[in-house]
Amino acid sequence: NDWDRTFTFQCPAGQAVSVVKSRHCDTTEDRVWRFVCKAVPNLGDFTDHYWTPWVNEFDGVMNYACPSGRVVTGFRSEHSNYHEDRRWKIRCSRKAGMTTRNHYQSLYANSWDGDMNYNVPTNFYIRGMHGYHDNEKE
Repeated sequence: NDWDRTFTFQCPAGQAVSVVKSRHCDTTEDRVWRFVCKAVPNLGDFTDHYWTPWVNEFDGVMNYACPSGRVVTGFRSEHSNYHEDRRWKIRCSRKAGMTTRNHYQSLYANSWDGDMNYNVPTNFYIRGMHGYHDNEKE
């Protein structure tokens, strides 16, 4: 994706998001995003997918988790130059026979203007995202 642009990312069949990276630019007051996926073994391809509506509003809090038994397999995001913020949709997917357990919330993965490089621990998958916007930090 590019600064100030809308983007959609989807993992290949049978994979879920495992790495989330971003880099901030003070000039555009935006981030470019990169995602990496990893296989979810032993259960074949995902059989059920859905896109959420927007899970946050510009300048608002984002706090969304896919329902139990589903993991994140994609993101859609658009940037507002007026708000200098992004809003997000999340693609949640499920495989027949898959359950999720041992849920935990990671610490914040980046500082305001800092880079993000979040790698999901082995045998874990992303179920959601949390974040908030601060107009003073733009």
